[in-house]
Amino acid sequence: MTMQKKLVLSFVLFSIIASCSTNNNLSDPDVRISNEFSLLKSSGNTVESSVAFTQVKAFIPDSNYMDYKNIKNEKFKYIKLPKNKSVISGKVILENNTDGNMNIQGFFIQGNKIAKVKKKNSKKWERFITYHVNPRSSIEISVDIKWDREGINELIFFPLDHTAPADRYNGGNLSLIRYFVSDDEMNIEEDMLTKQSFHFDSSLHEANSYFPNPTWISNNDQEVEFIIKGDKLLAKTPIYGLKLHSVPYTTEVDILLLDEKGNLSIVDHKIKVKKNEPTFIYLPSKTLAQLRESQDKSYLILLNNRGIDLLADIEALDLGLKPFSTTYQSVIEFYKEAKGE
Repeated sequence: MTMQKKLVLSFVLFSIIASCSTNNNLSDPDVRISNEFSLLKSSGNTVESSVAFTQVKAFIPDSNYMDYKNIKNEKFKYIKLPKNKSVISGKVILENNTDGNMNIQGFFIQGNKIAKVKKKNSKKWERFITYHVNPRSSIEISVDIKWDREGINELIFFPLDHTAPADRYNGGNLSLIRYFVSDDEMNIEEDMLTKQSFHFDSSLHEANSYFPNPTWISNNDQEVEFIIKGDKLLAKTPIYGLKLHSVPYTTEVDILLLDEKGNLSIVDHKIKVKKNEPTFIYLPSKTLAQLRESQDKSYLILLNNRGIDLLADIEALDLGLKPFSTTYQSVIEFYKEAKGE
């Protein structure tokens, strides 16, 4: 795949996620059920792929919140918050063109904090929104997201799929949608562009990935092996940390911890990732104890280019200071040890 096609693909998937406790209510004015699959059809026309997409989990802000910047003949979408607004409105779109059910728990995150969400005509704010999608059906849910104008200028949508395969959140699959949010005139300083700049020679590229995808490691830097027991993925040896694949540039990564109840915390921030070197990250003992003892599923969220650096990344690309966007987001589920297996 050419670099231009990679760029096109990254912009398309930036806005939708396609992949190989609200009740469904036909009378609910905030919910529309159909079998149109409009995003699946549009992604099939836009993204070159040998495998047909069958599901979409997306958040699309209302048109009056959206703005665009033309980058390399493509449109970079971002949210422009109207003055005096402290709510972002839009639609959660779930399309399920398969024979199985899809159960989604949708989290919204502003920076490092959960952003509360509600259906548009409801008065009750929640930490997440859930929905069951029947086979061969599409659902649109009109939602409002509470926004802190003094907070970090990024909105993350994590549609946690409880019906996905056990290894769905392995760090290598696209699982998050992230928008830059502009609530005022944003100025990108020269030093921010310099930080984003790098030269890339594909003939000399020895990195494992264009992005620092994570894998679990034991206490000796070795990657952890897994087994499947029933519908669960279990680690053969205890997990102690993460290895990030080497990439052909330097960056900084933040790690957040989210459980299925909507509890969110910061594990670490501004972790240095060096060019063409794997990065080893050992989790704090307190965090490991919490993860091993918890009865809830837990997920680490890895992010770089936080807040306004999302825009700096795109500006640097547009100015030819870097060959491709390096904005990255990943989700990796914590797996318990298979004791006695």
